[in-house]
Amino acid sequence: VLLVSEHESIGTKVHWEESEAKLNQFIADSQSQFFNSEFGAQFLPTDPNDPIHLPHLMITGYIATTLTGIATTLKRDGSDFSASIFGKLLKANAITIWTDVSGVYSADPRRVPDAQIIPEVSYTEAIELAYFGAKVIHPKTMS
Repeated sequence: VLLVSEHESIGTKVHWEESEAKLNQFIADSQSQFFNSEFGAQFLPTDPNDPIHLPHLMITGYIATTLTGIATTLKRDGSDFSASIFGKLLKANAITIWTDVSGVYSADPRRVPDAQIIPEVSYTEAIELAYFGAKVIHPKTMS
């Protein structure tokens, strides 16, 4: 679903329109398959004006496809990057990234033993942290 290409100057480039079209087609095909099944039919609203509620999507991260159909990866922190990409493609209000650290610290806790967890980070602060090399957030995830 996710279409990307590599560029020397900018790194991985997401082809937004093509990716969105493929994602929308995938969702439409999945809806059709789901609601035409015995299990899925029970989720169809009885009133045609009611919204259709779909099960959650499970999306793997890190893997994409080139425009020529060759499998590729999103490189370092590609899972976080793909979460932000799908957040945008799905017009999500928010994304949550789970990681193996307790949160965003005031400094690298491996180097600064007294580093404190920052309870809340604004979008602007997260961009700055990523730009200046914080390992917890990849710059492309914030762009």
